[in-house]
Amino acid sequence: MSAISVIFLLSSLLGSPKADPCLIIQEKSITINGNTSLGGFSCDYEVAGKGDTLHINTLHISPYSFTIPVEAFECGNFILNRDFQSTLKAKTHPKVTVEVLSLEEKEPGTMKGNIRLSLVGKSKTLENIEFCMKLDKTRQVLSADFVFYASEFKLTPPRKLGGLIKAEDAMDITVSLVLKPA
Repeated sequence: MSAISVIFLLSSLLGSPKADPCLIIQEKSITINGNTSLGGFSCDYEVAGKGDTLHINTLHISPYSFTIPVEAFECGNFILNRDFQSTLKAKTHPKVTVEVLSLEEKEPGTMKGNIRLSLVGKSKTLENIEFCMKLDKTRQVLSADFVFYASEFKLTPPRKLGGLIKAEDAMDITVSLVLKPA
């Protein structure tokens, strides 16, 4: 048997290496919903056209991360924007970083992973976050919902009217990644 035949035989038995599955991100958004003693608030950040790649099952080698300027969050009006920026200490810590550290498909349409949230000079890893694949109109969206506690980052939301109006510690965060069609 010639050397070339052996090489062809081995390569056919071993097969070609499989590429790790990945998702191409066209748009990303974060929504933060919270409550005050008077009602709720919602702050949004959205950016399109980046074309980032999110690798599944191999993020431990190269995590996917993105940075958000705190001033880019829109909370609906000037006063809420200012209060949100003040709470996140935008003057001394102008950016928030979100890192997807791991992501594994558990079943079709559902993944689990870990996220590191870095803000105000502190980081926290949120483990076993569930990511769901959804169809939004004609777009495929990978999204995760989790609860963020301001006290874990030693954040103090502003109080108004001598403390009569104050924000709750828990805030709901939704991270949505709009994916390029396969």
